[in-house]
Amino acid sequence: MLRLNYPLPSDESKVTVLQLATAVNRDEYAYRQLFLLFYKPALLFVSNILHSEELAEEIYSDVLLKIWQMESRLQQVSNYKQYLFTALRNASFNELKKQKKFQIIALEENATDHLPVTSPEETLLNGEFSSKIKSAIAALPLQCQLVYRLIKEEGFNYKQTADIMDLSVNTIERHMNNALKKIVVALKPYLSV
Repeated sequence: MLRLNYPLPSDESKVTVLQLATAVNRDEYAYRQLFLLFYKPALLFVSNILHSEELAEEIYSDVLLKIWQMESRLQQVSNYKQYLFTALRNASFNELKKQKKFQIIALEENATDHLPVTSPEETLLNGEFSSKIKSAIAALPLQCQLVYRLIKEEGFNYKQTADIMDLSVNTIERHMNNALKKIVVALKPYLSV
């Protein structure tokens, strides 16, 4: 079995190199790197659907095991990240069907990390506003919330989100517009524009 002994390029090309090393060479090191590379975003994504970090870890491990078992078929996957998140979404929804749970937990966001804070009053206000943002996102309907999170937090474009959610691009646009409108309405009392 070949081991990656060369520097890896960044981002998508790194993922492709790791994906091919896993598929063609059955490189366990490359597989572990893929596992670790997507671990945190995948757990956040799944735990927001399932409302459980333990179940999220289990789903992620199961999906990654299935990816390992694909063997050489893995090299046919053109966009690993999209494939992974689609598989995670499907596995999560299957778990929800088993449990008949359809609630989602809000991601721990800290929208104010990048803002300089100069006083305790500002810290309190920023914390309250961040809390209002989290609440507004958590109050969205499930589909709107998933679309919002995939686009705004995971960085997928509308087409990729449509593929992951198995919806049309127009439906994704509608969900995103609805999500943004509802967030703005929820935050309107706190905005001084």
